[in-house]
Amino acid sequence: LVALNVILSPASVRLDCTEEKLFTLTSSTQQLLKELDTPITVRFYFTKDVPQLPPRLMTYAERVQDLLKEYQRCGGGNIEVVKLNPTPDSDAEDSANLDGVTGQALGAFGTGDRVFCGIAVNCLDATVALPFLSPDREDLLEYDITRAIYRVQHTEKAKIGVISSLPVMGRQVPPQMMMQMPNMSQQPPWQVISELRRDFEVV
Repeated sequence: LVALNVILSPASVRLDCTEEKLFTLTSSTQQLLKELDTPITVRFYFTKDVPQLPPRLMTYAERVQDLLKEYQRCGGGNIEVVKLNPTPDSDAEDSANLDGVTGQALGAFGTGDRVFCGIAVNCLDATVALPFLSPDREDLLEYDITRAIYRVQHTEKAKIGVISSLPVMGRQVPPQMMMQMPNMSQQPPWQVISELRRDFEVV
């Protein structure tokens, strides 16, 4: 056994046994990372020293770190992951605020402490922040990180057109019409349009 460990020690073997392949990047993300030609820095801010930190958030932070290791591994040297612990009045907290990563109060848990759990993706002069990573969006974690990496590389939004007979763009009712027809209410854009507008100019 000792000899076998010595022989296999230089090798790195990973096996994702989760049913949803939580620790395996999708093929589209891997392709994006392979095409990177400019170094990108991913700063992960997580306050791990807060008393009474919710176990769910701690577990989720570990999941985020594991996923970021995959990004770094597939990035071929163009992805640098920096982990920071923003404590009160620290340089890490100042850096988080400058990057647009915000802390959440833990008042509901009996303390007035703030917890940071966010990501800032930086490339040259462009920075895209994920202000707070909520465990409720765990299924979209890879999507959010990959989109942030894409956005720091493509600062100008591409224009796409949407053609539909349905009110997908929402409905804006002029004030004078609201007075004449009180039952007519304004409608927000559909969720798919709101998501598209985050990355594209939608017309």
